Amino acid sequence: MDRIFLRDHVVETDIGAFEVERGRPQRLRFAVEVEVAHVQAHDNVDLILSYDRIREAITDELARGRVALLETLADGIAARLLAHPQARVVHLEIEKMDRGPFRLGIRATRRRGEVELATRDAEAPTVVYLGQGGQPVAGAVNCVAGTPATGPDAPAQRRLNLLAVEQAAWLRSGPGTTVAGTWTEMDWALRQGLAVIWAPSKMVLEAADPPSSTAPDALAVWLAEQLGCRTITALETISAESRVAVIPG
Repeated sequence: MDRIFLRDHVVETDIGAFEVERGRPQRLRFAVEVEVAHVQAHDNVDLILSYDRIREAITDELARGRVALLETLADGIAARLLAHPQARVVHLEIEKMDRGPFRLGIRATRRRGEVELATRDAEAPTVVYLGQGGQPVAGAVNCVAGTPATGPDAPAQRRLNLLAVEQAAWLRSGPGTTVAGTWTEMDWALRQGLAVIWAPSKMVLEAADPPSSTAPDALAVWLAEQLGCRTITALETISAESRVAVIPG
């Protein structure tokens, strides 16, 4: 198996079993290593456990609330990481850095099947269909429209439609935005509060159930459905059939 790791990650938080520790945030240093099943990723980041998932597991578990024991914290982090299908074993070292002129902590190993797997604390993101105009919205996935060239046949036209949206996405990029072409990139950027502008080609062409139409509004609706959204905000008219509610922006 392969191993991915995060080391020397320091976070300040309120933790501890003793009364003297309550209300006094202290620094924790994390070293986390995950044994992962080797997969043929073909250079596709969506098929592997991203390094950012380790940091996010720590952040999300600390955000749940105060705990007394490092062992409890280790269990929660491991449960989040082992929920990824590629993860098999998690090794954690957590040190308290402010208890004296020394460091104390735990080393723990958790294996798939030994802990109850956690689900990610995430709601469906906001999807906005900007169309040809409008400003990208921070903290949302923004879908844009381009003007494609005319292709000689249906397969060529499908590619040209996607390329036109890709070009429009890059033309709309700027400070505070990022163009995302994978689920992993999109997830990371949303957690940073960036305005994500979707570049659809990779996700659409590799999808097991791709959209039937590559018209820009149909692509936006398909993405919203894939993300589990109940609504999509539309700054321009969406004529494509939608199983999610379309809200005028």
